[in-house]
Amino acid sequence: MNRAIAPLMLTTVVTLPALAAPPPPQIAVRGSLHAPAQAGIAKTPTARTAKSVASAPDQFTIIDVQGAGTAANQGTAAIFVDSSGRATGYYVDSADNYHSFVRAPDGAITPFDIDGSDSQTIAHWANDKGAVTGDFFDSSVSQYQGFLRKANGKTKTFDGASSGTHYTVTVSINSKNAVIGWYYDDGDVPHGFLRDKSGAITQIDAPDAGNGSNQGTTPQDINTDGVTVGFYLDSSNLHHGFIRASDGTISEFDVAGAGTGPGQGTQGIGINNKGWITGDYFDSNSVVHGFVRDPGGNVTPFDAPDAGTGADQGTVPIEINNKGAATGWYLDLNNVYHGFVRAKNGTVTEFDAPGAGGGAYLGTSGYDISKYGVVAGYDQDDDGVYHGFLRTP
Repeated sequence: MNRAIAPLMLTTVVTLPALAAPPPPQIAVRGSLHAPAQAGIAKTPTARTAKSVASAPDQFTIIDVQGAGTAANQGTAAIFVDSSGRATGYYVDSADNYHSFVRAPDGAITPFDIDGSDSQTIAHWANDKGAVTGDFFDSSVSQYQGFLRKANGKTKTFDGASSGTHYTVTVSINSKNAVIGWYYDDGDVPHGFLRDKSGAITQIDAPDAGNGSNQGTTPQDINTDGVTVGFYLDSSNLHHGFIRASDGTISEFDVAGAGTGPGQGTQGIGINNKGWITGDYFDSNSVVHGFVRDPGGNVTPFDAPDAGTGADQGTVPIEINNKGAATGWYLDLNNVYHGFVRAKNGTVTEFDAPGAGGGAYLGTSGYDISKYGVVAGYDQDDDGVYHGFLRTP
């Protein structure tokens, strides 16, 4: 489910025409197939999942960037937290312009824009060195392009195809400043790319990816060794996971139980430095389930205990840390979003941020988890305003 984020931030990316002024951003971070505030995830209770009872209450740090809007679908989203507690995210102001920020462990927030206050700068991921990757509207070419911003504020911008001008989406960066993402060609087909620390770009296409509009290959995460995980849409509009080794070899995979109808199938989303993968799959009833895949290829499906069992309800993991703990969100029977953490032993802890809304397609979403178990995420309150948070167990 492409790394993604609700109406404010989680919509399937589409190719936009070149315009003199920025079009509204269409954001696909991880999980664009199903994203908060859109109906899209699923669950069926199984014996694999055990719900935990916390021995102490969670501690939440709410992040509202000064200048963030306070109307529906405006506000702040935290999408990454590193081992020091530094958080990264973006916010939407009262004029519906996107801006990004870095929050230091002491709470100091540094907002930034790549090309002015109306350049729709959207941070999608970061690393422990403080480097941030994302995309922005480049007014000089009237198109969305990628960026890499180092901890000292120095920024490089780039096109995912390495030449020409294409709608570019970045989704992850590893500790060596290698960036992955995808771009859309002139036929609206997405192609993955890897940009190494020198700036050289390598195209990534899964062997069985389709060549039709909005089919193709969408990488989702990259670890320190340069191993990339993602998914592709084939010519029958079925999703399949893939793993790209550091030498460029691509292996494809499907989770047993994944549906075989259009829009169903398997999606690899997160990978840790030990090679463990998390992601989701739609079954034949279009219910979404999470999974963890070990380096040997063994897959363990799982569901949050209170996830819904209807079509487009269920469980969506987004990231897995080096201790094997995964975080993400689930959509319940009433179509409300809730966050979760799944420990390596399979125990699932569900959580809600203080003030999260209780209406349909409102609620809480986990997005990243540090090696210490701190979760970065966001919630949407009853007025539809987004708030970022850090959850400390």
